[in-house]
Amino acid sequence: MFDQATEIQDEIGKTPFIQRDIRNAAPAIPIVGKKTRAPSRYDRRRSKDRLVKFKDAVAFAYAVDLPLNMGITITWAALLAAGEHNEGNCLRRGEWDRESYLRDELARMCRKEGLEFAALWGRDVGKDMGAHVHMAMFWPSRFLAKLVILIERVTGSAAAYVLAPYAADTVAQSLCGGWKITMNNRNDDKASAIEWAGYIADQHSKHPAPPEIKGKAFGISQAIGTSAQECARGMLEAREAQYAWMRGKRH
Repeated sequence: MFDQATEIQDEIGKTPFIQRDIRNAAPAIPIVGKKTRAPSRYDRRRSKDRLVKFKDAVAFAYAVDLPLNMGITITWAALLAAGEHNEGNCLRRGEWDRESYLRDELARMCRKEGLEFAALWGRDVGKDMGAHVHMAMFWPSRFLAKLVILIERVTGSAAAYVLAPYAADTVAQSLCGGWKITMNNRNDDKASAIEWAGYIADQHSKHPAPPEIKGKAFGISQAIGTSAQECARGMLEAREAQYAWMRGKRH
């Protein structure tokens, strides 16, 4: 029986398989350009609409005295790989659950201080950074320490340093580099906030195609969203009419 199997194997080895001829017939044709699809017309339109909405939200936030003075960047991939995973973190939650939990905790902190949660955010999956989120929000500078404590708890990573408010652009950052808090230090802080919001809104344009993200990738909190803007339109127009002469006098 062994001899029979050996003879069969010998015969197979002598068989001129056609695959060998096909493999050597011609070299593979290299693929030129991007392998993923380019952003569609619909994707580009959505990006432009999002940019307008984000800029309108920032302008409204400043009009109602909720300036988006804080910037928060959280790189989940870095926290998962190199973070300390301290007790109380949300890293074991799913991708969308982490994001939702972060915003819920920030909103709860605002309510505790009698403030509205004024924020906008954008999620992305970068080639180097992996999954991360950028956020702009209003938070009183005198309460910076409270914000740091919350971010430390949610991410499970302690701060490497915390500076005094407005002492630098980046006032707090984690040991592993998985999160950082920045403050708007420019003289024209509104223009700077609009620029930051534009960067957040335009996150996906740097990719050949929008990244695959579970859940909503971009958002604006209710306090500065479209509905809030419409509700306050009458009040803002009346205020504009009342104080426009003062601005004209200054010029």
